[in-house]
Amino acid sequence: MTVQVRFYACEGEPLRVALTLVRKARLAGQRVGVAAASHELERLSQSLWRLDDFFAHSRPGASAAQRRRSPVVLGLPSPTDDELVCALWLNLLDDAPLPLAQAERVFELVGPDEEARQRGRLRVQRYRQAGIQPEFVSVPA
Repeated sequence: MTVQVRFYACEGEPLRVALTLVRKARLAGQRVGVAAASHELERLSQSLWRLDDFFAHSRPGASAAQRRRSPVVLGLPSPTDDELVCALWLNLLDDAPLPLAQAERVFELVGPDEEARQRGRLRVQRYRQAGIQPEFVSVPA
């Protein structure tokens, strides 16, 4: 089975879109992982604590056992996370080795500025070279 890849062209801050998508996936009972820079993961973790619906999550550096139990995984899987499978991986990184074998869907979040869009185009090319045809969605601010 080929993983579904969808690119989100965010008109606003991609991290806000990520928070919305994490909340939506968790309310649907899906496990979700988020790949982002450490400062973005910290902001996302703080935001998850402030939601009306609390979503337990593991942070980067947590043990493999804790990450396997967590419904929201922040940070890319390590080599010891071979059993870590998420229904959805959100990616805010440009050169992340995403765990395609460990996901049903990967959503790539691309920022609004031209530099971010150009890096997103390179990510699209990598997927196409891997034989994956991504979908595209625009997200208003």
